[in-house]
Amino acid sequence: MTWLKLNDSKLEQVPDELSRCANLEHLQMAHNQLTSVHGELSDLPRLRSVIVRDNNLKTAGIPTDIFRMKDLTIIDLSRNQLREVPTNMEYAKGAIVLNLSHNNIETIPNSVCANLIDLLFLDLSNNKLDMLPPQIRRLSMLQSLKLSNNPLNHFQLKQLPSMTSLSVLHMSNTNRTLDNIPPTLDDMHNLRDVDFSENSLPTVPEALFKLRNLRKLNLSGNRIEKLNMAEGDWEHLETLNMSHNRLTVLPDCLVKLTRLSRLYASNNELTFEGIPSGIGKLVQMTVLHLSYNRLELVPEGISRCVKLQKLKLDHNRLITLPEGIHLLPDLKTLDLHENENLVVPPKPNDARKKLAFYNIDFSLEHQVQ
Repeated sequence: MTWLKLNDSKLEQVPDELSRCANLEHLQMAHNQLTSVHGELSDLPRLRSVIVRDNNLKTAGIPTDIFRMKDLTIIDLSRNQLREVPTNMEYAKGAIVLNLSHNNIETIPNSVCANLIDLLFLDLSNNKLDMLPPQIRRLSMLQSLKLSNNPLNHFQLKQLPSMTSLSVLHMSNTNRTLDNIPPTLDDMHNLRDVDFSENSLPTVPEALFKLRNLRKLNLSGNRIEKLNMAEGDWEHLETLNMSHNRLTVLPDCLVKLTRLSRLYASNNELTFEGIPSGIGKLVQMTVLHLSYNRLELVPEGISRCVKLQKLKLDHNRLITLPEGIHLLPDLKTLDLHENENLVVPPKPNDARKKLAFYNIDFSLEHQVQ
């Protein structure tokens, strides 16, 4: 046997028989009641992945010799009760995935970042980290770094520009300010998914506008009053979350983001004038959230977002809606509650006949044909 999955098995201790599975390479024991994995794991010399997330493990319950196994590449100790990084983890030099999220860890030893230089995925979110060691700059192969929900008061992100392979950076609720985010990220061409939500940022950090390959950006839960994007910014963006800010206007150049499929702008101060009239050009849009704003009307152009599946307009001041809203062919969810004065226009009698009129393909390729 080389692969064994014992998730959700109500285990309170590692089965003794496990030590006889000398060929075991992949072991999962997630969602149990384990307090220790001592003994049996040390007898498995070919172990490549150890996944024991969501148990009751403390640092003393993890054998220190397993990190010396030369083939160990995946280590998942998340959602346990660790107060510090397990001893000898710096010897797991072949590790490519390390997940220590949702614990109570306060510091990361410098030796871990200095030695685990082949890491591709590092998740330290939901701990009590106030800073990260300077040697984190050595993780030049890292593709995903998740640090959300840590204080990180003394982490300046100065090492970030050296991580040129990074594609995912999550730093929600980490006390980010305009002073502790690097002014430029020009060499980070691979960065595709950035989360700086819940940080009380007053404006969008200038460095973010220069990320040419950005696909997903979460800036919700800040204090941003204006989205100062220029034409040409974020051309490849697919998901933008600006919810829970102080926006009164969405910029007109937003409609140039032809790949945008999800736009979240609920809980702002948007009015009808603050929604771009050309919003119908966002023909890839599938989800649009505009709840909890000050909308009395929405632009007719929304009816031309022909791929729209979910539209949330609840908790506004809507009076009426564009008639074409009924003709969106893929619309599955239309949330309009808590709009006291709303009069919904009747559905057209011959909707099928009008469908061809409303759902026009405005692409250049179609016009040329």
